Amino acid sequence: MVVLAALAACSGQCDDGGPCRVSGGYYLAQGPDDWNGRTELPMLLYFHGYNNTAEGKIDSAAVRDFREAGWLTVLPQGKNDTWAHTGSPSQARDELPFIQAVLDDADLRQQYLAI
Repeated sequence: MVVLAALAACSGQCDDGGPCRVSGGYYLAQGPDDWNGRTELPMLLYFHGYNNTAEGKIDSAAVRDFREAGWLTVLPQGKNDTWAHTGSPSQARDELPFIQAVLDDADLRQQYLAI
């Protein structure tokens, strides 16, 4: 499994093989095993379920299937293992700015890698 260790070279916010930190939280990202770290990839943004984690889902069959099909998989982590969406009892974080930060960060890192 190739973890996007090259992400760390972009801004220093990602631990080697660990979480990529953005305003409001963090996300995990992995590319396919045969990815050269430079070719642009389609991206799957995967939200874990209630009381679960990005770490617990990154190697799940559903996410792994996308990675094996050539996708970059990006898994944001819900605050307190949940999401504060409309109708949710949790209001721990404003999710829209957090998810926008995840998308912007992943996009910048992938553009950096594609140069």
